[in-house]
Amino acid sequence: MPNSWNRRLHKLKAEFLGKKWSVSLLFFPLLIWMCLQNGGIETAAFLLVLVLHESGHMLAAQAFGIEIEELQLLPFGCAAKAPGISYGNSRAEILTAAAGPGVNLLAAAVVLLIQQEQTSVFLQSFSKYHIGMAAVNLLPVLPMDGGRIFCAALSLLVGECRATGITSVLGMLIGAFILAAGGFLLTRGDGNLTLILFGIFMLGASRNYYQAAAQSNIQKLLARKGQIGKSGVARVHAVALNREKTLGRALTQLNQRAYNLVYVLDDALHPVGVLDEQTLSDLAVRYGTSARFSDIPLTERPDRETSQRLTTRSETAIIKK
Repeated sequence: MPNSWNRRLHKLKAEFLGKKWSVSLLFFPLLIWMCLQNGGIETAAFLLVLVLHESGHMLAAQAFGIEIEELQLLPFGCAAKAPGISYGNSRAEILTAAAGPGVNLLAAAVVLLIQQEQTSVFLQSFSKYHIGMAAVNLLPVLPMDGGRIFCAALSLLVGECRATGITSVLGMLIGAFILAAGGFLLTRGDGNLTLILFGIFMLGASRNYYQAAAQSNIQKLLARKGQIGKSGVARVHAVALNREKTLGRALTQLNQRAYNLVYVLDDALHPVGVLDEQTLSDLAVRYGTSARFSDIPLTERPDRETSQRLTTRSETAIIKK
């Protein structure tokens, strides 16, 4: 999660049970509101569900040999920061993300079986929050588990950074829909403030993930340079962008599993420059990801044959050597 979002939401940090914890300032008002609205028994059930959910993530991460660096208590759940889940490890990312909701669904099934014999307010709340926790976390919105699963699966097709951008846009659309639905219900007297806050949270988180995707891609490109160097062979991924587009837009189009070339076009679709991924990363560091190609010097131009071939291709092409 980007630093600006962390500064706004993760103000309280502590170490507990050998792990670093960061707690959103919005988590406590929601917890107090839940306690006042539903009582201590339901609040205790919710906290226990939260602990079991996160335990699922931690056990799965441990099975893959991944170290959980930090646990984050968000307004509507938990998130685990695990730098060990990196490029090329989509399977570990998917299974680790799915473990939390998986524990919730398994626990809910067990509780529902127990309730056939005996029931109580705690068991009813326990099963309800398990199902709710799984449903919310499986939404394809970052940093929710569903967003991580969707993003990791999509990265197998389009690369990690572009998958993050697509998932972020999807999250913003879902957040806007939930916010609009909450506002509409509120005007009818049936509104739920939690729904509106949830929509705002998803909009903000998705927007920040989208902005961070370009910066993240620079680090991932550098991290996987050694892999290409060892094999000596790499697939080439070519991207063509108008010169009025930003460097950040170009970075989100790169493929983590290929060597990337970026062709910059004028309005007539004539190439005015070509950049390899290292040059693009250097320019992004120097000028910032919001800089447009038209604002920076492009000294390297593609040859005539490449220019003619490029103008007949689609905006994004895969070229295999």
